[in-house]
Amino acid sequence: SQGLQFGTIFHGVLEHVYGKGKAPSQQNIKDAMDTAEKAYIEERQGRMSAEEEGFIEVNMAMIEAIAPQYFVYHKKDFEKVKWAELEQKFRVSSPIPGVDLVGRIDGAFWIGKELWLRENKTKSRIEEEVLSDSLAFDFQVQLYSYVLRKKYGKVPTGVLYDITRRPGEKQKVGESLLQYKQRIEARVKSEPEHYFLRYEIQVPPTESKRFEEELIHILEEIYIVTGK
Repeated sequence: SQGLQFGTIFHGVLEHVYGKGKAPSQQNIKDAMDTAEKAYIEERQGRMSAEEEGFIEVNMAMIEAIAPQYFVYHKKDFEKVKWAELEQKFRVSSPIPGVDLVGRIDGAFWIGKELWLRENKTKSRIEEEVLSDSLAFDFQVQLYSYVLRKKYGKVPTGVLYDITRRPGEKQKVGESLLQYKQRIEARVKSEPEHYFLRYEIQVPPTESKRFEEELIHILEEIYIVTGK
């Protein structure tokens, strides 16, 4: 889908810029956008539908409008955050002997002595009250918190949800891609808080033990169903 493609490429831009470890120049951001776009096309080589190919130009216009403003709005990230890992694949042992958990985490970072998990999300619609309630009970995030505890020997303080709103503006009839990009860029500059949201949700220490018990139950059920 167009939304999934947007999220994948934008996610790649964040990875490349934050991976440099310093505040980016406009050229750094442009290079990151080019790299993320090429990586997406290469990964989808031979599997991309005509419709998906048609989304790329429009999605890149949106990303070119949003990405530079994202890093202006979140410039303090480069002052106070020390990355523990970024887009890191993991393999850790589960509570059941002989069963490993495998996956990939968006990011984890230190603020002082506190370890935080970071989750990047892109959404076209953001209903803040519903969103903040649902995020607190996200199974995937609880799993990642478990992984970080296994890797670092420390229960994460919480999770930072970094949410970017995908523009809902459609390209008008007769409007060039450049005009479309400039129209979105003007709106993002005028109300960045509409496009860039963050939620910090702290994880109670008791939640770690509760989730481990839930994870054991889920893994046991999988074993029963698959007969392993």
